[in-house]
Amino acid sequence: MRRRVPDTDMIVALPKGWLVEMPNPGPLPPPPPPTPTTKIELKTRTLLTARPGSPVPGTLVAPQLFVYEDPWLPLGTTGFDYLVAQRASNQAALGLDIRHVDAESSRREGRPTYHIRDE
Repeated sequence: MRRRVPDTDMIVALPKGWLVEMPNPGPLPPPPPPTPTTKIELKTRTLLTARPGSPVPGTLVAPQLFVYEDPWLPLGTTGFDYLVAQRASNQAALGLDIRHVDAESSRREGRPTYHIRDE
């Protein structure tokens, strides 16, 4: 099953029977002030979520897919910069210190990818 991600040219192929939600992400958030800062402020919008329509045999946790967009990342932001900002945002939202568990970087079709697991 192929679905086009709203507001993008991305098309995702999902297994048959998956439930797909494409919430209205709303308008773009206002751009950050033009003064350069060292801190990245995330303005994430959810474009698509998907999950199996029925339990997946042999798994403890059902797989899920989330497609997010952050339209105002500063030019030159690396994957590492984004992960640092994401962790800071998660820690602020949870009100506790997240301990790093595992990180793995690789390349997919020539682009850098990151798989991060936090406790």
